[in-house]
Amino acid sequence: MAAKPPRCVLPLPEHGHAGADARALVLDTNIVLDLLVFADPAVAPVRTLLQAQRLCWVATPPMRDELARVLSAVCKDADDQHFIDLAVAHRAILLSKDKAVLCMQKRLLALGAQAATAIVFEADGWAGVSPVGAATTPLAVLAA
Repeated sequence: MAAKPPRCVLPLPEHGHAGADARALVLDTNIVLDLLVFADPAVAPVRTLLQAQRLCWVATPPMRDELARVLSAVCKDADDQHFIDLAVAHRAILLSKDKAVLCMQKRLLALGAQAATAIVFEADGWAGVSPVGAATTPLAVLAA
């Protein structure tokens, strides 16, 4: 059983001392993604304290470069990037069987798009998108 990460209580400046007296905060790239992309409720207090200027997010240029690289949502296969860019631009469903595209499902969802292997119709009409990795057999697939 994995041990829980250490939890600590940190003293923060009072409400009236925002800005210059804010406590410096270094954020790992995964926490930044939770904060800015995935809106993880676990980091909501961090967002609140940053907005209130009680915490000051500090980062080095290499940290910013890593974040920019991670946020670019670039597919490993450059030929597939055109499809991803278009799906994100239109907040669309991207139908694909390409593993390099489908592995980007989480990033696409964060950007308002969705990757799927099929669009499924039930006998009585629209049922929705077959999620990546789902073990369903579509009754009909919408084709462009």
